[in-house]
Amino acid sequence: MSVTRCTGSSQVASTIKLELVPAPESTKKVQSQNPSVVNGSSSESSKKTKGITWFQTLVHLVKGNMGTGILGLPLAVKNAGILMGPLSLLVMGLIACHCMHILVRCAQRFCHRLNKPFMDYGDTVMHGLEASPNAWLQSHANWGRHIVSFFLIVTQLGFCCVYIVFLADNLKQVVEAVNGTTISCHSNETVFLTPTMDSRLYMLAFLPILGLLVFIRNLRVLTIFSLLANISMLVSLIIIAQYIIQGIPDPRQLPLVSSWKTYPLFFGTAIFSFESIGVVLPLENKMKDARHFPTILSLGMSIITTLYIAIGALGYLRFGDDIKASITLNLPNCWLYQSVKLLYVVGILCTYALQFYVPAEIIIPFAISQVSKRWVLPVDLSIRLAMVCLTCMLAILIPRLDLVISLVGSMSSSALALIIPPLLEVTTYYSEGMSPLTIIKDALISILGFVGFVVGTYQGSWGISAESSKEPPPPVSLLWGLNSGGRGDAASIVRANIDSLARVKIKGLAVHSLSSRFMQIFIHLLKSNIGTGFLGLPLAVKNAGLLVGPVSLLAIGVLTVHCMDILLNCASHLTQRLQKSFVNYEETTMYSLETCPNPWLRTHSVWGRYIVSFLLIITQLGFCSVYFMFMADNLQQIVEEAHFTSNVCQPRKSLVMIPVLDSRFYMLTILPFLILLVLVQNPQVLSIFSTVATITTLGSLALIFEYLIQEFPSHSSLPLVASWKTFLLFFGTAIFTFEGVGMVLPLKSQMKSPQQFPAVLYLGMSFVIFLYICLGTLGYMKFGSDTQASITLNLPNCWLYQSVKLMYSVGIFFTYALQFHVPAEIIIPYVISRVSETWALFVDLTVRTALVCVTCLSAVLIPRLDLVISLVGSVSSSALALIIPPLLEITTFYSENMSCVTIAKDIMISILGLLGCVFGTYQALYEMTQQAHFSTANSTHIYT
Repeated sequence: MSVTRCTGSSQVASTIKLELVPAPESTKKVQSQNPSVVNGSSSESSKKTKGITWFQTLVHLVKGNMGTGILGLPLAVKNAGILMGPLSLLVMGLIACHCMHILVRCAQRFCHRLNKPFMDYGDTVMHGLEASPNAWLQSHANWGRHIVSFFLIVTQLGFCCVYIVFLADNLKQVVEAVNGTTISCHSNETVFLTPTMDSRLYMLAFLPILGLLVFIRNLRVLTIFSLLANISMLVSLIIIAQYIIQGIPDPRQLPLVSSWKTYPLFFGTAIFSFESIGVVLPLENKMKDARHFPTILSLGMSIITTLYIAIGALGYLRFGDDIKASITLNLPNCWLYQSVKLLYVVGILCTYALQFYVPAEIIIPFAISQVSKRWVLPVDLSIRLAMVCLTCMLAILIPRLDLVISLVGSMSSSALALIIPPLLEVTTYYSEGMSPLTIIKDALISILGFVGFVVGTYQGSWGISAESSKEPPPPVSLLWGLNSGGRGDAASIVRANIDSLARVKIKGLAVHSLSSRFMQIFIHLLKSNIGTGFLGLPLAVKNAGLLVGPVSLLAIGVLTVHCMDILLNCASHLTQRLQKSFVNYEETTMYSLETCPNPWLRTHSVWGRYIVSFLLIITQLGFCSVYFMFMADNLQQIVEEAHFTSNVCQPRKSLVMIPVLDSRFYMLTILPFLILLVLVQNPQVLSIFSTVATITTLGSLALIFEYLIQEFPSHSSLPLVASWKTFLLFFGTAIFTFEGVGMVLPLKSQMKSPQQFPAVLYLGMSFVIFLYICLGTLGYMKFGSDTQASITLNLPNCWLYQSVKLMYSVGIFFTYALQFHVPAEIIIPYVISRVSETWALFVDLTVRTALVCVTCLSAVLIPRLDLVISLVGSVSSSALALIIPPLLEITTFYSENMSCVTIAKDIMISILGLLGCVFGTYQALYEMTQQAHFSTANSTHIYT
């Protein structure tokens, strides 16, 4: 990959992903292979690889403008005025787009004239000066490339400085507001911050992490960071946009036009945001049909400009004079929007390494070319570390995010985006006879850019000096606040664009030492359907009613078993047709689509496999999030009741709140132990975990049933039919509980006589349904309206039943590793296949840690056990258990003359599953957004 294609990168460095080749063995080798790398030039002998489509080009162009600059646009609009700001953004967007078109035309002109396949920004400027009529410019044409490289270095290092300030400001606000953070997101008023330490110390805290990040020189690894950054920032922007459009106050009090003194700050911030001009040439070069690029460029910049105007104007309208340097700092003090800040922190942290790659690949090759071979690596690492320290030092000296953005935009971005392209057009076409209007237009644009450059730089520098004189840095001894600690949980989101997923190795999950005997298959079938969802069935019956609940459980159980039988029949039919020994759920879906009569489905059959794998990932990670909450809730209750626990097991009668620690702190306490647990990959060790989990779970269930059947209270007051709204929560919990659909095919493959498996399935699932109905009904009858999200939380406060909670928690702790094994074995092989063998172990451990953090973050953000169970059940379990199998039967057997009754039956089951998925998901999300009038975890009620 040529360095300049990378240097053309902007806020998200999207062009790093345009051409994935391994990094050079050493930067010395890069220099020898490409002597002009110091000037940012590309290898002219490099050939265009597989082109990208117009849609991919559009996505890369839009991504190239999404960084911290967009978050500062509301403050920029404030500096210009509610009328002047959007209009100025529109004008600047049009001018920036026009300058990009100029650059593309000039580059195409020189490529055609010089017979070159590609020309980057620096090459285009150099050849533009060579073509000018002025002899002095011709003789100094090489300085054009040097100037562009210099501005690229300044711009990219400026981005890095902005990132450090952004990271520090957002993490500081999250940490200081953690004690006052709530579930409710209705307002952001009266946020009491707990002083921790000065933001400059947060910057220093990030320094070692950034130092390690920039030591990564492999572009494939950087591409992983790029994707992670893109996903986290996209999710954050969506959440921010939906918040700012709510409850916009009266805008008439806002000034239409602000002071001229603050307008230069607007200019710097706006031009900082429109920083994708370096992306256009690499994108144009990578297109399959470059003739369509001008249209794509205009469309992309229209989308970007519209988005900028919307975010800037709506953000200023929403927060008015209280708008801050980054709109994330104005978000409400609740866990949802605190997670937005953390997501953006993760995205910007990853993007730092991408932006840093640009100046590093310009500076380092030149530096190491001046030293002997044995000093290449020390000099390389030393320069990287020095450049990181430089950006951190500049951020510490200017810890004002808005001023740094404006200064960087005015100093370097204006030159690259507004000043150079019009002058380039003049030098390129002047000798061919340009019209006076074109020359005047180019001169006016360059003058506008130059005035913005001078005035914006002056105003930014003046603001920085005024800020420094107003508030000098405090002594080091005073930088530390009351609390030197704080936590910032930055979760990673797993890569979603899976091209070739690995098979789910369920065989290593719960059937490691499985023999062919009938009873062992029966036991494993029971084990796969008894988890934390089982303990939530009493609350599910409460949500449905004492009569409707058991009847609905029976109906859902019968439908689920029928769908399992459908899955078995489809898999058996396809294995015979394709002469395969075994196909799993994903493969069954893919092969079924391949054999269906619809040509579109046959063409896209592989997406069936991807969808099932994605749903398996969501389901299993959902289970893991539920496990977090279950362990935290039970551990919290054990700890908080320890002083009152006795040897006498009396039923709980009254509800008393004894808050000690929030349940989220228990989740964070469990986190490091689970991270260590998931690093275990040996199937034999996992089999031991499975055995321990089975023993503790069975022992706990026996004691729970023993307690439930004692002394039933009167149940005449319990409603037979509950509200339809809570019935939707029942559906999610019930379908979550029937979680063994993914196990039926692996279990069948383990039998000596697979034809006997349907009998095992019917017997085992009949027993499971009977257990579900008994526990759900008896639990609700026993505890009535006081039924908790997990029935263990209703058990008496005595050492016997406290040990039950502890035993079940131990079982769930070890089951976490088993459930985690499924998504890990889907995601990790794909990720490792994209990196070199040297990085395989590091990437494996990193992805495992990140996935555990994702499940922990999900549990921390939504600490309502019942709602998460219902949500996971509605979103993914319903699709795997009810929606997909009937559709599989149609696609598999339709060409063999299915009866109309069978088709109608399959369609009705799928529609039922889809309705449950949609309405159950809606109701669960709705309940999550409501104000919690009790403890943040629904199950932290304590009885006496």
